[in-house]
Amino acid sequence: MKTHLRTSLSLVALLAASSLAAQVVGGNATPSTTPPTTVGQPATTAGVTSSEPPAVLEQGGQKFHRICTIKSIPANYEFQSNVQVMQARRDALAELHRRQGQAITTPEKEALKWQIDDVFKQFSADDQQMLKTYGFSVTRNYLIQIVRSRIYTPISDEDYNKLPEAERNKADHIISRPFTQEKDGKPVTTSRRLVHLTTIEGVASNEVLRQDVQQFQALNNRARQLTQLLNQVKAPEEKKRIAEALEKTDADIQKSSEELRKKHKFDFVPLKWTLEIDECSLYTHFTDEELKKAEEATQKKIEEDKKKAAAAPPKP
Repeated sequence: MKTHLRTSLSLVALLAASSLAAQVVGGNATPSTTPPTTVGQPATTAGVTSSEPPAVLEQGGQKFHRICTIKSIPANYEFQSNVQVMQARRDALAELHRRQGQAITTPEKEALKWQIDDVFKQFSADDQQMLKTYGFSVTRNYLIQIVRSRIYTPISDEDYNKLPEAERNKADHIISRPFTQEKDGKPVTTSRRLVHLTTIEGVASNEVLRQDVQQFQALNNRARQLTQLLNQVKAPEEKKRIAEALEKTDADIQKSSEELRKKHKFDFVPLKWTLEIDECSLYTHFTDEELKKAEEATQKKIEEDKKKAAAAPPKP
């Protein structure tokens, strides 16, 4: 039976703009030096033609302003992992509130209230750290635009040991990532090495890759659904119809894989590659009132800097 593509953490970031929150515990985030009121011409994610990230993105009739850039694979990997942590805390809060609403006894309600307070306290602390590092709050939606990504493929211990020492020690050429697979019917997570294949440079190229991966993912999702359905139906005619549809979908996957390999210069075969974000820009939405306040604050700082410069003694 064919194994169809499963979405990795980095691919999730590639496939769609994120509206999640991040628990930030460090990293290499560089706030944008361009005030939201002096940004350049808007650019939509669907029609990117520049290799540089635009200052403004338009989506759903709203303008999202670039507020920081995250550089390096470790910093972006940490960011994505922290997104999952924060999402888990949100889910935990929602579940605790649900249980509190269903609680009958007073002791049970009080115990749940203490749990909610503890989780919310940590959630709020993470929100403040996020605001400090990235310049926006978890209460906002934000978008991610990839500027540079790197494609990796698994490498065996034998092949790794054959690599020259200089190549093994080259920055970001070899990375390790968690890898989960079934063993005796149970998921087992280990670590595996990945070797760099190619680099996707520029916003436009990464947007093309995102669209291609999205379409390829859709084909694989359809194949998995048909496979599950094939195992469930009993009627011979229905089973034959689903089997034919699955055969055609698998053929489409093979054809698409070959076309994408020629286009992007790496093999799209499932589980043979992963994407790591090397640089991305983060965007968030500001209201007109917020933009006005930002403009006033920026102008005030400019005037204060001018006064300080004028009052400073002349250099010898």
